[in-house]
Amino acid sequence: MKKSFKLILFIPLFVLFIQSSCKKDTPKITTYGAYKFAAKVNGQDFIPSGDVFNEPIVTQYQVSPTTPGKFNYYIVAYRTDKSSIELYIDNFKGVGTYSLNTFTYGYPQQFEPPSCGMYYKTSGYNTSLWITNSIESGSITFTEYSNGKTSCSFSFKAKNLQDGSTVEVTNGFLSKN
Repeated sequence: MKKSFKLILFIPLFVLFIQSSCKKDTPKITTYGAYKFAAKVNGQDFIPSGDVFNEPIVTQYQVSPTTPGKFNYYIVAYRTDKSSIELYIDNFKGVGTYSLNTFTYGYPQQFEPPSCGMYYKTSGYNTSLWITNSIESGSITFTEYSNGKTSCSFSFKAKNLQDGSTVEVTNGFLSKN
């Protein structure tokens, strides 16, 4: 009888512990107009706020000027501290999962970049860029894309080619109503 009483007490405490530890990994969801966005960069909340030249979140569905019938999708989240998360989806076809596993310098350095994830951070005159590749990679999954609504989640790991450091973007989420 005493064992079952201890078990009855243990189960709710265990569930409470699991729930409280999961909340630490959930980034703060921010809302800008029709957009909701959330992400963590190396475990820290990334809250887009825009910068001098850009809105907090920019998405662009683009017809390929070089390949008829091909469409690309770009998502960029900017912060005032001159950092950004950038996602490029080459040959976008709507709902589904797309690998972010290609190395590129991205737009505008490369017109129509392949599917990749990037993280930029500028400090003074030094700009650092982390880019996905075949080893440090990730994915983006679109669960909705219709009638002006977009819903996707993403995560990726990327490498800085200057110093070899890596950055990890996790729990990424974008929703547009």
